[in-house]
Parts: sequence; C-alpha cells; structure tokens
Amino acid sequence: MEVPFSDYPKPVELMKYLSSMIVGKDFLSLDFFAGSGTTAHAIMELNAEDGGNRQSISVQLPEKLEDNSEAYKAGYRTIADITRGRIEKVIAKLKAEHLEKTEGLACAHFTLAPSNFKVWNSELNDPGAIRQQLDALQNTEKHADEQTAMLTELLLKNGLGALGVHAVSKPRKLASGVTVHRVLREDDRYLWLCFEPYVDALRDEILKANPAQLIMLNACFVGAQGDEQLSNLQLELAAQDISLLVI
Repeated sequence: MEVPFSDYPKPVELMKYLSSMIVGKDFLSLDFFAGSGTTAHAIMELNAEDGGNRQSISVQLPEKLEDNSEAYKAGYRTIADITRGRIEKVIAKLKAEHLEKTEGLACAHFTLAPSNFKVWNSELNDPGAIRQQLDALQNTEKHADEQTAMLTELLLKNGLGALGVHAVSKPRKLASGVTVHRVLREDDRYLWLCFEPYVDALRDEILKANPAQLIMLNACFVGAQGDEQLSNLQLELAAQDISLLVI
C-alpha cells in the first residue's frame, strides 16, 4: 500500500525481513525519518502474520510538498500527512483482513504544541495581578474541551507516551457515566486519568478497580461541595494506597 511520495520508497518486504531478524517479537522500533511510513507499515503487517507485539514510533517533520507532486494532488500537504495517512490505511486494512489478530491495533498522533495547561507567571509584582492570576489558576487547563490534547501531554510528561496509545484511542465510559483513560504501567498496575466532573459513583468504581494512580483536573470538582468532595476522595484513596494527583 504505497502512497505517492518518493520514486524510491523503502520496500515493505525488506523492512519486514530486517525486523524479523531481531530477536524477540516485542521490541520498540524508532524511525526518525518516517517518510511515507514504510517501517510502521512493515511492523504492523509482521505482527499480524506472526502474532508479535512489536511497537513503532514514527517521527516526521511536516515538510511541505510541492504543489505539482502526485502526493499534493492526492490531497496531502506535508510529508507528515502522508505518514499519518498511510498508517491509518494500513490499520484499517489489517483490521478488515485479520480482525482476530488486530483487536488492540491502534495509533496515536502527536504534534509539537504549546502546553495545554496554564503556568504561573513569576514576574508579576502587582498584588492585584497576582490575585487575578491565582483566581485564573483555579482551572489549570487552557481548554477544558480539548481532552485528547491534555491527555497526551500528561502521558508524555509522565513518561508514558508509548504505553498510553490505547488510553488516547480507546477511552472507557464507566457505569457512573464518567469517561476515564487507562494506562497499564510497566509494573502491571493501572494509571487512570479523568477530565470530567466528579460524581460520588466514580469514587466507588475507582476503589473497586484499585488503580495505582489517579490523575484529575481541579476543574473536575465543581459546585459548592467541590472542595469537600476532593478532600473526602483524597482520604479514601490514601487509605487504599491509591495515589491522587490533582492539577
């Protein structure tokens, strides 16, 4: 499944052959010059063929394409667009052909961007301005509706970029109606992240699931009882040795 990009794309079969020579079927491939995404394509096909659990990271600068190129005519505007487009098409193809072997197949896209959270301006000297900033920081996130962006940033800051792919692509809605994102850490315990308003039913579900850590926004605790709800949750989670980080 080649995408119009280069006259000499890396052959998928060659990349599969080279990848198969590595001992084990659960390594992490890092491609700093992803181009049309051939390496990621090969890794996914190889996993589908031999049941491997290999992962791949593709890095590509958003270099602009020439207006007269075939890729541009096909609707792509940058090389990074081609990389993402190919990976998405390969995932769709493999899921259609090998449904039973590709249930967990997913990809998360990351782009460089400013932080999604407000930061403290230490250069302020005026008491009024400092008080105004304190009020503004009651809600630390910049855009409460951009959950995916906040989730991605938190995962990366916690060193869970690769492990958190499924948390980004497959959020889980609990019986309480609250959506959470779960990451299975390397110690086989879960990290939960939640950006939606807190309800008491969520506490019971957290205690039952017993994750290692829970990350929530300060904005999740709203209303007149918000502070009391947060204090009670902190005490109950601490009693069960569940770490709570509120940002």
